[in-house]
Amino acid sequence: MTSIIENSANTNTTPKSERSVAWYDVFMVFLLFVLSQIIASIVIVAQIGPDVNAYDDGTIEGENLVTKLISMGYLLSMMLSVGLILAYSALRRISFDVKFFAKGWASPLKLLVGYILIWCASIIVEPLTMLLPAQSQDLGSGLWLLVSTVVFAPFFEEIIFRGCLVGALKKRFGLIFTWVASSLIFAVVHGGYSAMITAMVAGLILGFYYLRYGSLAQVVMLHAMNNLTVCFMKSVGVAEKSVQTLVANDTIYWTIYAISATVFVVALVVMFRTLRSLKKSNSGDNM
Repeated sequence: MTSIIENSANTNTTPKSERSVAWYDVFMVFLLFVLSQIIASIVIVAQIGPDVNAYDDGTIEGENLVTKLISMGYLLSMMLSVGLILAYSALRRISFDVKFFAKGWASPLKLLVGYILIWCASIIVEPLTMLLPAQSQDLGSGLWLLVSTVVFAPFFEEIIFRGCLVGALKKRFGLIFTWVASSLIFAVVHGGYSAMITAMVAGLILGFYYLRYGSLAQVVMLHAMNNLTVCFMKSVGVAEKSVQTLVANDTIYWTIYAISATVFVVALVVMFRTLRSLKKSNSGDNM
């Protein structure tokens, strides 16, 4: 059976037993992800009840317990999702060619540029996201929040959305379509208009990095760096505040906004042109 995990070098030959990825395989990846969330939710409700916050008795221990339960529920849903997708790919005898490592995957410069682009994008969409209703979701705090958002989320979400989903799309469609469509799907599953917009622009950057450099480990690190920053902001009580509020000076804020917008727009043009120039067969090759 062909595994969806491929760490070896790219090859232009396809095993005769391997089937081509069909359009419905892309749909199935998304459907299995949603199904895993539903199953995990049913299991959690059956074990601990419909309101996890009922375990918060106002103490630090109670808050930590709630965070742990939420983290465990998230881990269950992600493991189930990856497991279902693996089983489906084995039954269909298809490979999404998920590649974890490629030359230069831990390049500090690439990671720094990607990290800056994600935050430039966040600053650009902030005026819009501040006007939209935010998703009401208390994820708790402490060590379990850090583990959930910096370890679990980057690892599993990148396997599913940049690995399997992008792997399926790029085998069936062009790179530009894959880039945009995978980002849109990544946004949809985050729920809440504000979170969807932020996830969409972050997905464009993460998707480009995977399509261009062919390293899932690299996008996992980028995702983790972003989430670690958010956790730090939450720990110091500024996560819910806008950049404009934090800066508290309109001239400085709009200067930052203009620079961020310029950087991100230029980056979008470069990313679009780069992907358009790449052939589908070597889209995961390194520079």
